[in-house]
Amino acid sequence: MAIDIAQSDATIAASSPVLLSEAGSLRRLPLGPELERPQSFYERFDDWAVFYDVFRDHSGKHVYLMGPMALNLAPHIDGLVLEGVQTGTIVRPKIHHGVQAIILRAVLPRADTHVRLSIGDQRFELAVQPNQSRCLLVIASFSPSTRTIISNGLPIGRAFTSRNMAPPL
Repeated sequence: MAIDIAQSDATIAASSPVLLSEAGSLRRLPLGPELERPQSFYERFDDWAVFYDVFRDHSGKHVYLMGPMALNLAPHIDGLVLEGVQTGTIVRPKIHHGVQAIILRAVLPRADTHVRLSIGDQRFELAVQPNQSRCLLVIASFSPSTRTIISNGLPIGRAFTSRNMAPPL
């Protein structure tokens, strides 16, 4: 049984994306921008998202920014500076350029609930979303008597076991 956790808790669905202005000239370009591609490719290609979300880690110490590969925006990302709005703390995040994504991690005081950053000539101020890792623990408990899986106090499914298999934890 699939559960859309974001549908059950609106705070989970909240995000803080960094999207380039349509009025601006800066855009993400695909790999091999010189290659011929069908128009449908360009209609689906995400050329405006720099980061999909900004959030705290489980400890509250680190702020993460996650987005698609930087591609031609890499020079802007590599020089990026974050400013904690509430404390004025300025930091350079640690950057990991992945094969399909980019992840930035910065240490900012817990008092900073918003960050400022610039990409090219575009300036952004974003809410730092709270950590939602508690929502990854979908199976919170198991009732052996009814073989029911319970999450956040609500029954979400039935567990089927055989004699040779221990019940799920």
